[in-house]
Amino acid sequence: MNNQEGDFITNFVRKIGADKVFKIMMHQWGLLKNKK
Repeated sequence: MNNQEGDFITNFVRKIGADKVFKIMMHQWGLLKNKK
């Protein structure tokens, strides 16, 4: 991951809110685990 991508992700997380992003990620992870 280069610096620009890292900054984009950081700004994205700040804009949406870390808590919301975390919940979305956990939801996606749950879906992935259920598929196996």
